[in-house]
Amino acid sequence: MNDISIRSKNEWYFLVLREMSIRESRDSFWRFCQTLAPEFYQNSRWHLRKTADCLQALYEGTPMPDGKVYRKLMMNSPPRHGKSRTLINWCMWCYGKNITNRIITASYGDDLATDFSRYTRDGIREE
Repeated sequence: MNDISIRSKNEWYFLVLREMSIRESRDSFWRFCQTLAPEFYQNSRWHLRKTADCLQALYEGTPMPDGKVYRKLMMNSPPRHGKSRTLINWCMWCYGKNITNRIITASYGDDLATDFSRYTRDGIREE
């Protein structure tokens, strides 16, 4: 076997893995985050996994771990824990599920709210 066929097989393998990841992302917000940024959304970061599961349950209207179904969410966690990044991804995932979804965000400053909407818009435009 020559080097060209091996390279083609490797490329094919990674394309198949990528396609499988994209398909899983349609039903799992956590998988969506891992597909976008696998170096950040690692399985060892349990707080990100819990946040993703909570956001997915909120979107789908399924019960949270306490057995209640919630319609609103307020997030409080320390700085640099991935809140904004995860919420931007969640907005993209929600719009991907249904383009007619409406999302309202609130922040402490105008600049942060503007950045949030811009990052969401730019993320949706990416392939």
